[in-house]
Amino acid sequence: MRLAILLIACLCESPLRGFEGSTPTPSKAKPEAHWAFQMPVSKVASLDEAIYRTLERSELKPNQVASRQDLIRRAYFVTTGLMPDQEERAKWLQDPRPEWLTDLIDDLLARPAFGERWARHWLDVVRYADTKGAAIPENSDYPFAYTYRDWVISSFNNDLPYNEFIHRQIAADLMDLPREELAALGFLTVGRGYQGGRRELVIADQIDVATRGVMGLTVACARCHDHKNDPITTGDFYALHGMFASADIPKKLPLIAEPDQTAEAKAFYEERKKLAMAVHDFVRTIAPDYQTPSDFLDFSLPGANDKLNQTERGRFRQLTDAVTKFEASSPHTPPRAMVVRERPSPVEAVIFERGNPGARGAKVPRAFLSHFRDSEEVFQNGSGRLEFAHRLTDQRNPLTARVWVNRVWMHLMGSPLVDSPGDFGVQTPKPLQLEALDFLAVDLAKNKWSTKKLIRQIITSKTWQQSSFKDSDNDPENRFYARANRIRKDLEAWRDTTLQASGRLSNQVGGKPFRIDQAPYTARRTIYGKIERGFLPSIMRAFDFPSSEEALMRRTSTTTPTQALYLMNSPFLHHEARAIASKNQSVRDLYQAILQRTPTPQEEQLANQWMARAQQERTAGLWDYGYLREENIQFLPLPRFDGSRWLGKTTPPDSELGWLQWSANGGHPELELAAALKWTAIETSTIRIQGQIKHSSPQGNGVRARVQLSDGQVLGQWTLEPNQSADTQVDEIQINKGQSLLFIVDSRGDQGFDTFQWAPKILDQKGVIADAKADFAGPGLEPLAQLAQALILSNEFFFID
Repeated sequence: MRLAILLIACLCESPLRGFEGSTPTPSKAKPEAHWAFQMPVSKVASLDEAIYRTLERSELKPNQVASRQDLIRRAYFVTTGLMPDQEERAKWLQDPRPEWLTDLIDDLLARPAFGERWARHWLDVVRYADTKGAAIPENSDYPFAYTYRDWVISSFNNDLPYNEFIHRQIAADLMDLPREELAALGFLTVGRGYQGGRRELVIADQIDVATRGVMGLTVACARCHDHKNDPITTGDFYALHGMFASADIPKKLPLIAEPDQTAEAKAFYEERKKLAMAVHDFVRTIAPDYQTPSDFLDFSLPGANDKLNQTERGRFRQLTDAVTKFEASSPHTPPRAMVVRERPSPVEAVIFERGNPGARGAKVPRAFLSHFRDSEEVFQNGSGRLEFAHRLTDQRNPLTARVWVNRVWMHLMGSPLVDSPGDFGVQTPKPLQLEALDFLAVDLAKNKWSTKKLIRQIITSKTWQQSSFKDSDNDPENRFYARANRIRKDLEAWRDTTLQASGRLSNQVGGKPFRIDQAPYTARRTIYGKIERGFLPSIMRAFDFPSSEEALMRRTSTTTPTQALYLMNSPFLHHEARAIASKNQSVRDLYQAILQRTPTPQEEQLANQWMARAQQERTAGLWDYGYLREENIQFLPLPRFDGSRWLGKTTPPDSELGWLQWSANGGHPELELAAALKWTAIETSTIRIQGQIKHSSPQGNGVRARVQLSDGQVLGQWTLEPNQSADTQVDEIQINKGQSLLFIVDSRGDQGFDTFQWAPKILDQKGVIADAKADFAGPGLEPLAQLAQALILSNEFFFID
């Protein structure tokens, strides 16, 4: 038994390692010699020299400079995520000066769109979301998360030095700053929520985002045992744990702007107070002695917290959730910062053995990582957060500048110099272009940590300006940067440039989030879309948007058939395609608006030929909605969609089609005009039909219904009296590709009270392939809009080079 315990202890590593008197962890590598733990030293005079020296050693030659039009498109994308308009593009194409690119970059870096683009890169790292996540189904909103997002945008636009950018996000409350800068503390507070609070998990998340996100070290791996590879002990983890545990999130968040005094704002305050008082009134029904606090938004329940049972707590959460949702949705809610506040007395940190908060081990002082400090150096002031923030960026820290430079390079060049942007530990091999990495890291500090100067330096290098054309199989992954990478737009850039092409893109900066997947589709940039942690909209899931469950250092980039299928059927894309077609009435105009070039003669000829024979699809879905004239099997489409049903040209009764209509649930026939629903097979197969038709009115004389093939062959028919229903099941139907099924309902001589419900389903051997209710759709795209949609889906639009 004793031997087994010893073996387990050896395999798991002792949790007592990592503080004074503990046994040191055996190291597989010498961290002192690790390249990332050495202070960066610049050995070259320029970025290009560093890159070219490595190319020469590898017997590779750099590519020629890309065309000016490619450089313009590339520069706009990497700095703003947008496209140039036609006037801007023409201006820079015609600029004869040698320094044109430098001036273009300065122009782009000065635009608000720069902050919007680069803030989104940082929000990936800090696991930004507007909700707490699936673990907190009630009261899930972070009503003021947007103030942190807006602070990040503003910081990039104002070129806040990167070291100061980090300091404020960790300790803005401990610095002498204007109150609006408190929004920076969202870095620590916008993480996921945990059921039951689980404070130790919240702190572990804060440690992870502050160390992996800033220093590129996986410190959170030392939560239960010393790090397997890096010189990070369990004591190091809990030294930081004690630091973050010494600050709490206050129940009432501070205002960072003066409340509005408009009539609408006053109405908001009154409604919010009404909702808040409902919470206190409910608590008083359970605890009659409960006193409403002077601040009616304080729901800490002093003196009544222990009097609520589980059911009552559920109701309490529902009522407080109503307040939160109201604040989150109202445009009149005064902005507040999601802050932390120092405790009156700092927490004395102890090790949680095996990560268990109930197994409290030896004490550890609040301090920086032991490998990067003197043995006696511990935090002296309060929690130590401000000292920690400065240690992340001081002259003894070899990692932070390298990590930031690597991340900026990744977003500008399409791939990082260090392939693991969140892990610079001892197992990370020395990058091939270490000289370039260190040159930029040293230069970043020389330039007072200016991100804009770093971006300008990379973009104006010959390395960045190379063509992406690949003329050999040498270095297929482009690890030596002998050419530019061909970059694919992410979701944000694709959606924003689509809005540009339609002429709808809004330039409004900041503010509350919107629902990206709900009509009417807003024209605001995608960074302002609401991120519901654990419940991302389908368009975000399809295009590799981060889940925000944890810090993400590098997005995956997938290309799947479902992405194309999603966009082909996307109501948002249909809306934008129509908007583009309405403003551009020719093939040539469409190419200019979307691809920003003139079509070749062959492209223009083929497109015009297709347009001449193209027919507008009646709907955007699988079904068509129309009617048949008496004793005729020719299907005629209904002419108008009003947002919920297909019907005649005017409000019923239409002068020509009367009450004739179809909706998702059924419709109404007209005298001598049968209501008809059409489904067309996309492949030859054996199908069957399920459904029920109902004539729900007790008045009138009922309706007749039938299912028939487009050639007139009747497969089933039913006659309904008033207030009667019938199953409309048809089995074993052999149908060919391109053949149609018609679901027809006609009047029995008097169209009064002939409204019916019928939403059939079509199935094959695998299950439902068409559902009239679920698939109900509005009008499809006219030919010009279809061409616009095709161009937006093209590789030329999706890829930068």
